[in-house]
Amino acid sequence: MGNTKTKTITKQEVETKTTKPVEKVESKQPAKVNLKEKLSGSQYFWYIFLCIITFSIFYFVIKSKVNKANQKDFSRDAEPTSDTTKQLKRSVKVPFAIEELIEALGGQDNILTVEASLSSTKIGVKEKDKINQEAIKKLGAKGIMISGLKVSMVFGDISIAIKEALDKKLGY
Repeated sequence: MGNTKTKTITKQEVETKTTKPVEKVESKQPAKVNLKEKLSGSQYFWYIFLCIITFSIFYFVIKSKVNKANQKDFSRDAEPTSDTTKQLKRSVKVPFAIEELIEALGGQDNILTVEASLSSTKIGVKEKDKINQEAIKKLGAKGIMISGLKVSMVFGDISIAIKEALDKKLGY
């Protein structure tokens, strides 16, 4: 038969034959460049100088805009302009006899509470059936709403004057 040679391989020889040498992989990230080293002395000086000038201009422009906005919108010491005084004015004279309103609300005994805001007067009543809505509208109410035992009447800027007159007449 044929003469075959067999060679025994040790474990160390197998490991050395199968391992590959490690290759160096270069990173693709650029190395950090120091700005001082990249620019010459006079270029570095001008770069820093221009940065300072740019940020100074930016700072003063923003500061002046903020100051102007604060003076315009948020001034607390400013005198009211003629527009705001007209808006805040309210009438102090009721253009109708307050007794007519009391009768339209069902009489003095039907009125429990009187409240007012800048544009409406709210009256608490005992019985809502005694309220004459048509008579209240003839007195100048722009709107009337009855909810439960509360009557809300929109009279505009005379609402507070109506409340004061009702309080005075009813003795509240």
